[in-house]
Amino acid sequence: MMGINREITVPARLGEIPAISDFIYEVMSACGFDAKKIMEMQLAAEEACTNISNYAYEERNGQIHITAAAEDDLHLTLEDWGTPFDPTSRIAPVTESPAEERPIGGLGIYLIKNCVDEIHYQHRDGKNILKLVKNKD
Repeated sequence: MMGINREITVPARLGEIPAISDFIYEVMSACGFDAKKIMEMQLAAEEACTNISNYAYEERNGQIHITAAAEDDLHLTLEDWGTPFDPTSRIAPVTESPAEERPIGGLGIYLIKNCVDEIHYQHRDGKNILKLVKNKD
């Protein structure tokens, strides 16, 4: 099978989440990923893009550049030019505690880590670069 490489750039706004989900669906469907793996990647990307939209740019307008490279695995790269933030350095929340005893936040990153097979972060040339990998098999 021939690999697929696609990219889109969208404003860093919550209203763009459906377009991002559609983009992921198109790429992963074309590569033969099953519905469960597509949904997990959409959920991970939605959470990451929500964090970028809500926190990366503070009050400024910003963008999210997304690259999808797929063959046997999907490598989804999310780039933004907002405040540096490394989600891979966050400690997993204590999910055994009752909700009212847990600190606020952190569950989204936990969700991302549980929906993908690999997660990598780097800050380079003024950009946050988050790579999410989903294995096909």
